[in-house]
Amino acid sequence: VMLSGKYPFDGKKLPMEEQIRTAAFTTAGPRWKSVSEEAKELIAGLLQVEPSKRYTLRECLDHKWVQDGLMPDSEDESLDDEEGEEEE
Repeated sequence: VMLSGKYPFDGKKLPMEEQIRTAAFTTAGPRWKSVSEEAKELIAGLLQVEPSKRYTLRECLDHKWVQDGLMPDSEDESLDDEEGEEEE
């Protein structure tokens, strides 16, 4: 919802319960046009029906889309440093 403005399952082509159970969704269409391929790949990995094929927490954290969006490491300014400065 946060990436495209709509749920991946809409119940239009199949009943919603069937779409969810079979992971019948698409990331095509105008709402998904501005969403990166990396983000779409992450969503597809999270919405796998078969648990053994579904992304683990580690795979999510290591995913390119997540890594590209992380804040700089501790060598640069971090939230912890900024919070500490505000309290003084």
